[in-house]
Amino acid sequence: MRKFTSFLVVMLFILLAVSSMVESRSLFLKNKESNFNPLDLASILKTRILSKLNIFKDLARYFSLDGSKDDSSRLFDFTPEDISLKDDAFHGSDFFHFTEWWYFDAAFNNGYSIQISIRIMDVFYKSIFLVFTRLDVYKDGELVTHNKEVSDIVSFHASDEEPFVLINKNMGIRGHPGEKEGLFDFYIFLEVGDIKTGLNFHSLTKGWKGETPGSKWVVAAPRAYVEGWIDLGDSRMEVEGIGYHDHNYDVTMLAMLNEGWFWGKINSENYTITWSNIMTTVLEEQPLAVININNGGYVNIEPENLEFNYDNYTYNNGKYIPTSLRLTAKQDNISFDVKMEVEGIHYVTLMGIVKYWRYHVKSVGFIEINDYREQIEEMHMAELVNFF
Repeated sequence: MRKFTSFLVVMLFILLAVSSMVESRSLFLKNKESNFNPLDLASILKTRILSKLNIFKDLARYFSLDGSKDDSSRLFDFTPEDISLKDDAFHGSDFFHFTEWWYFDAAFNNGYSIQISIRIMDVFYKSIFLVFTRLDVYKDGELVTHNKEVSDIVSFHASDEEPFVLINKNMGIRGHPGEKEGLFDFYIFLEVGDIKTGLNFHSLTKGWKGETPGSKWVVAAPRAYVEGWIDLGDSRMEVEGIGYHDHNYDVTMLAMLNEGWFWGKINSENYTITWSNIMTTVLEEQPLAVININNGGYVNIEPENLEFNYDNYTYNNGKYIPTSLRLTAKQDNISFDVKMEVEGIHYVTLMGIVKYWRYHVKSVGFIEINDYREQIEEMHMAELVNFF
């Protein structure tokens, strides 16, 4: 029986590969008279195969050949742990080349949203540093203004004891303990291009940290109440809404051995799901999810209890990318089922080489814990990162 099952799996993979090649060639011929790059054929073929793999991935990855679920197919172990403010400070790395960044985003009540990041890159073993500052503003998921600056290490200062980052001596990030024990607050003041902002992030739930292949991940504020202002040209806009903050460090060249990742978060009235799908190779991926409770702690969802499926794709900047996805989970007394539809896409490259799609997604579904169910219907940001 096991030999027959193995044979069946192999034949299914061959069939999906052949059908994907036919579809890709047809699409290529259809578009060859337009501004279609022939080099994109490989990307189309790969994505077609991946989309068909969703049909079989439960059989091929999450189940053993005898049909029982187990955790032996995990690509890595992810175990979130409690954090201190020092975890969100500058870390650096002993690796000869690394990057590290602080990321913030927020969706405001007036339909605007914002994404802020400060990224440092060690070009060559702690001798050449570059600092990348980015500030993007959106309205109803569509880009309003995209602003970025590159500076050298002379203009940059960061504490290794607390989240305190300065750029040009007057801009940056400052973190401090919040009003409730174990929660942190952050103040951001930045001016990039013609956009200036001052925002307070007040954490609503406990932060955590964990490791993924090639990097360390500190989610200092899985959910925060955000209030402040944004200057758009000559006008100042007062804003408030819900935000998120994380910090990645010790991100070395080893991270680029991965295919990339898909990441986002989902909010109900009292719960927040931070999710990701880590693509370690073109054919292997592992989902993860952590649930936070307002004014409380967090629960890790084991990957064998998660299902992550892509439903639709669109061709964007040389690749087919997902535009509809579904995330479901069942673990002990916890379950959720959320459908996410992409409402807006903003494509950029990071450091000139990494493909990055910032999504605005509408999430609809439910989360249930201990027989208490909350509905989900909200808009927030997600991202797709691809190294190849």
